[in-house]
Amino acid sequence: MPSNKGQKTSQEKERKPGEKYRRVSSTEGGAEFDNPDTSALCRSGTNADIINRPMNPAMNTMNMMDSSAQFDIIIKRLDVLDSINNRLTNIEKELIDIKADVSQVEERQQSLEDDMASKASVEDFNRLVDHVDSLENRLRRNNLIVFGLPEGVEGNQEVGNQNKKCSDFLKTFFKDHLELEVEEIERAHRTPTFTNKQKHNKPRPIHIAFLRYGDRQRVLNAAVKLKDNPFPDATVIIAEDLSKKLQAERQKLWKKRYELLQENKNRKVFVNFPAVLRIVEPDGTSRKIKSSEI
Repeated sequence: MPSNKGQKTSQEKERKPGEKYRRVSSTEGGAEFDNPDTSALCRSGTNADIINRPMNPAMNTMNMMDSSAQFDIIIKRLDVLDSINNRLTNIEKELIDIKADVSQVEERQQSLEDDMASKASVEDFNRLVDHVDSLENRLRRNNLIVFGLPEGVEGNQEVGNQNKKCSDFLKTFFKDHLELEVEEIERAHRTPTFTNKQKHNKPRPIHIAFLRYGDRQRVLNAAVKLKDNPFPDATVIIAEDLSKKLQAERQKLWKKRYELLQENKNRKVFVNFPAVLRIVEPDGTSRKIKSSEI
């Protein structure tokens, strides 16, 4: 048999420099291996890829160092993630607090809007009431009321003739007791127009509507000079025809006028229309008080 010394096999020719073993694939027909143990293993009849390399301590050390560095990087990244998670948690809590504050602000705003709407409604209603009251008093501008005249002094009043009988009596009454000539009275009647002795023990007042505002003022100014009352058992009073609201306001002013005069009898106090108290001090200075200020 010829010697193979000094000759390289085909496997040695294919082996790379520095490589002790090379990677081969087994086949059913068998294969040749540089490592006899590996060749024997492959001849067992299984198909497998075999890598037969020895362990390198230096490579193991480097792999461990790389693993440690990667572990440190992972730890740092986890710390960063924990920090981000904590910040997100804090932000979420702050958002919850902000939502609660916004909800409270919205509730307060709604409450304020409701209060403002309610206040505006009350103000509008009061303004409307004042306007209606002012119109009512303007319609009564030419009117006066006479209190205390006994029933029947104006004569027997037939149906449809009450106004003329009452007007004629008042013209005579003003001429005899107020020394005034009033030529025209638009209408005059007792209120209420019916008579119920059980309900009306006192004589009903007489409402007078003058045709001219000047006649109304002359009668009102002369009322304080009423002389020779032909009805000694009755107190006759002539007053302005005002709405109930204005009557209540002026009533407060009359009480205040009495108090001011009690404090200083030398001052002069007047109740002016519609509801204003004018005060003139002894030194000539004057001031005004509204009914709303009392």
